[in-house]
Parts: sequence; C-alpha cells; structure tokens
Amino acid sequence: MVLAVFACWAVYLTLRELGCRRSTALLGAFALAFDPTFFALSFSFMTEVPFVSFSTIAVYWYVRAIRRSEPRSVWAGCLFAMAAFLTRPIGIVVPLALVPALVGSRDWRTMLRRSVTPIVITLGVMVALQVELPRTLGLLDWAAIRQDYLRWWFKVPITDYLQWNVEVPFILAFPFAPLLLAYAVRWRRAAATVAAAIILAILCRWTLGHIVMPLPEGQTWSLRDIAARSMLDGNVATSSWSLRVTPLVELLGLLTVGALMVIALRRALNPAARGDRVVFAMLVLQFVCINALWLYNDRYYVVFAPLLAIVAAQALERDRLAQRVAAGLLIVWAGVAISGTRDMLAFNGTCANVAEELEAFGIPPWDIDAGY
Repeated sequence: MVLAVFACWAVYLTLRELGCRRSTALLGAFALAFDPTFFALSFSFMTEVPFVSFSTIAVYWYVRAIRRSEPRSVWAGCLFAMAAFLTRPIGIVVPLALVPALVGSRDWRTMLRRSVTPIVITLGVMVALQVELPRTLGLLDWAAIRQDYLRWWFKVPITDYLQWNVEVPFILAFPFAPLLLAYAVRWRRAAATVAAAIILAILCRWTLGHIVMPLPEGQTWSLRDIAARSMLDGNVATSSWSLRVTPLVELLGLLTVGALMVIALRRALNPAARGDRVVFAMLVLQFVCINALWLYNDRYYVVFAPLLAIVAAQALERDRLAQRVAAGLLIVWAGVAISGTRDMLAFNGTCANVAEELEAFGIPPWDIDAGY
C-alpha cells in the first residue's frame, strides 16, 4: 500500500513536470489510485504494484532529466529502473524509454553523452543479474516457464495475435473511463469520440464477430467481482444483473477506447514534447512485452495504468468542465474499488477459515490449496 501511494505521487509529479496544473496532476494521481485492479492489488502479495511503483518513479526521473537537462536525474531513474527489474524481469526495458527523448532532442549529442553511462551500466547489471541469479538462487520457476513459452511464438497464427490485440485496448483503457469519457463532454470531442467508437464497433464485428467486453470473466476485475471468485475452479452462475448491464458496459467500452483513439491521434498530429516521449516510449515497450510474453490479463496491464493516467489527465488540462465531470466519475470508481477490495479480502478470509477447519479435521496442510 505504501508503494501504491508512491506510484500515485510519481504520477502527480510527472504531470507537474510536464507543465500541468495541480488540479490536472491530482486527477491523474487519483485516476491511478482508484483503478479498481490497481487498488485491489495494493492489498495483495502480488508484484504488480511494486513493479508499477518503481517503474513510474523511474519515468518521473527520466522526464525530469529531459525537461531540466539534469544528468543526476538519469542516475536516479536508472536506480528505480533497477528496483523495477529486481521486482520483475521485464523491468529491463525501463531504461530504454529514455532513448527516444534523447535522440529527438536538439542538443541530443550532449544529452546522449551525459546519459549513456548510467543507461549502459544499468542495462549491463540487469543482463548480468539475469544470467547470475538462477545460478545463485537456483532455478526461477516462472522465468523458466516464460522462456519455454517463447518456442511457441511462430506456431500461433497471426490472426490470433490480431484478435488478442483488438481486445487488449478495451481492457486496459476501461479503468480510466472517468477521465476518457469526461474528455468527450464538449460536442466536437463527443462527435469525434462517437465516430471512433463506430469504427471500433465495425472492426470488432469484422475481426471477432462481437463487441469486446471490457470487463470479461477470468480477469482480475469482472462484472461479478474483483480478484476473488475467478481464482476458484468450477463455474459460478452469472447473475441476472450482470447480463442486463453487459450491453451498457460494452457501449461504455467503445466510447472509452474511442476517446483514447481521438486523444492519441491529436497527440500524433502535434509533435510531443521531449518529456512526453518518455511516457509514449514506455507505453510502446510495455505493449511489446505484453505480446512477446503473452501477458494477456488485466493484472499484467496494470503496467499501463500510470502511463494512461498521465495521457488522459493531460488531455483535460485546459477544460475545467471536463475535470469536474472526471472528478465526479472518479468518486463512482472509488466506490467500485473499495467495495470490490473489501469483498476480495472477505473472500480471502473465508478461504483461510475453511483451510483452518480442514486442518482441524486432520487434513494435512500440504493437501489443501486454499487459493485455487
């Protein structure tokens, strides 16, 4: 939970470093805080939140280094990138997010000369640790499993990858619906968002045969719960409420991703500031990792959360009405996050109590899987 707070603080400071007002920076910070998946995982042993915290702090220091031409900030960013790597090996891509901003700057030779040493040293240490840690600590099970998966890269049809990548934006963008839907409060933005949503609907029908559900079963956050019952074997009957609300959620998903598309297109037409390039580079690098390692689950998409919070909040920088609407919608999201997480913790408590009862009946602890 402490690391989650630091992640939100890093989003706030990054937005301030990018020239946003305090109200905009606070919106971005609270958008991350009340992402229901991020909020729930803050109360767990999982590595998502620690990784997101360290990588987001690294992004802040990289943005600061670019904006202020501070070589010391590059070293600070690389230090937190190392912490991200030690939490999860995909942190090896974090230092690379600084490179596009360096190459695209006017004084790129000076900036590159000042930054190359910390980046090269950090990457070198990361590679050395990746080789040495299994020798020192023994086989790292999940690292070996992920490495074994790589042999299936070219055995999966390209059409499957295309279908998966149509679904990914809906699931990763929906937690930021409060900011992205608020972006469309002005009629011109609303018209562009609706047009993008119609294009998305046609694309989904053509590639998948149906509209993408942004809160599907099997994810951390679904219409039924947050990070609890989906962990159990067996089927739980879908509630009638879930069935009734599904078309509305699918429509909101289309509008949310449509708004994100409009924001992305407008940013593409206007050259990004050097600090922004760090954020966009990190988005691209993490998207590559998602596909390369087949991390198609919303708890892995949490790595995008601070980056999308920054992009979506920036889009509301000059619109007071949109900011007020976003703040109101974030209150709804806070209720979802808090109530869902309380349910998750109660569910975990029930699993623990049942495990204790089984042990009291003489069942050996190693025969009890209280998680699944």
